Amino acid sequence: MKKRFLCLMMALLMLIGLVPSAALPTFAASMSISESAITVLKQLEGYSMECDSHGNIGYGTPCTGKGDHNGAHSLSSEIEADKALREALKDLDEAVNSFASKKGLSLTRGQHDAMVLFSFQNGTAWTTGTGDLQSAIASKARGNEFLNAICRWNTSTTDDDRRMIEANMYLNGVYSSSVPSQFIRVRLDPNGGTMPEAQDQYYDVSTAQPVGVIPTNGNKTFMGWYRNANGQDGNVVTKVNKDYDGKTLTARWQEAGSNMNSAYYTITLSDLASQTIYDKPDVSTGKPTPVSNYLAADKKTLTVHADYVDKDGVRWCLLGSGTGYEDWVKLKTTVTGGIVADTSG
Repeated sequence: MKKRFLCLMMALLMLIGLVPSAALPTFAASMSISESAITVLKQLEGYSMECDSHGNIGYGTPCTGKGDHNGAHSLSSEIEADKALREALKDLDEAVNSFASKKGLSLTRGQHDAMVLFSFQNGTAWTTGTGDLQSAIASKARGNEFLNAICRWNTSTTDDDRRMIEANMYLNGVYSSSVPSQFIRVRLDPNGGTMPEAQDQYYDVSTAQPVGVIPTNGNKTFMGWYRNANGQDGNVVTKVNKDYDGKTLTARWQEAGSNMNSAYYTITLSDLASQTIYDKPDVSTGKPTPVSNYLAADKKTLTVHADYVDKDGVRWCLLGSGTGYEDWVKLKTTVTGGIVADTSG
């Protein structure tokens, strides 16, 4: 009996193997937008009884001049507007479900709702062809990668805010029409260099985030991102937080073969790798020579008159108050492979 059962099982497995893969059941997404998401959408769209300057009516459905629902020039009630909105959302649900099924994705409730809200304003072109947003969703990107992919569809500051609201729904399952405070936008000015990505970068600063983007500028050495317009304030930015929202960071460059760049800014002892003092860098090696370890611990603020990055990415600063001073110190931050990092961890 046991042998007969095993034979039957083996025969069944062989038959399954002969069935064409197209004939086997495939994954099919079938979600509908939630009431929570519809509430957020209504708050974002607002309500209008007449066609507005954008050609929309009710809760943002288009008006064409004919018909009842989304073709009307005016509405008699919010009930009618709600009905038109829900009718429009059916097609968007279908488009997002079709995309998820095609990619074999099992979207979360927040992910589905966020992409329906996004599609309501931007259409469903993102579901076809190729693009950063489609790639981010298909690859199950999280954090800054997804945030940048969705926010780059913006055309205004208002769109910026809306993309962040949708990203918060997608990434964190948060249903709110308020702009999430943990998402920020920073503009990166390459200062004559070339950016590998868009100048506007978006970050989730729930924790401090490294700037991450590295520009190029011929044979010049990238010294890092700085806060002031000419890149001379010396305060290299290795990570961004909420304080950088809406700010511009500027790239600073070192000419090829240079071992001294004019500068004027202040640093503190905590910026130094050590309190060792070094002599003037050797032109051939670009390396300073240690001369003493006398830098007093009571020096709270140190004035920098020149700086440079050596061939190993180590950052150096010249201290002093006038001509004749050749007291160089090593900073914690390095620029290795174009990436600015803090060696103190």
